[in-house]
Amino acid sequence: MQRSYLLFSNAIHEKTTLDKYIWGLKGFMNFYKLKDHNALSSMDGKMLQVMIEDFVMTKKSENITKSGIKNYLNPLEVFTEKCTQAGIEEKYIDAFCGRISQNVIRKHYTDYSPEAMRKHYDKVESFLGLPLVE
Repeated sequence: MQRSYLLFSNAIHEKTTLDKYIWGLKGFMNFYKLKDHNALSSMDGKMLQVMIEDFVMTKKSENITKSGIKNYLNPLEVFTEKCTQAGIEEKYIDAFCGRISQNVIRKHYTDYSPEAMRKHYDKVESFLGLPLVE
């Protein structure tokens, strides 16, 4: 195995992350018909940047959608969606996500106290499948 590829793969500790990076790397190498990982490491940085930009723009012009590219959802989006499914009011979802100003929290402390927020979290906890660590 090539040294540059070994350095790359050994720097990533999570198997799922490594699989995603390798998937993207293979797509890029196939696009440019590169057979050798070392060709990438010996390439001029500016040239490599242009190649990456061209690759991304070409894939975009081919109308590759989110479903065509393996991608994980943003955890905050997932949490927000689960809160909505649990019937939590938007103002509390905003508070969980840090989108409420400190002035509002101070003025309405009883609404946003840790105890009150815990009650709302309890509603969504079963939708998440993960217990809150205390």
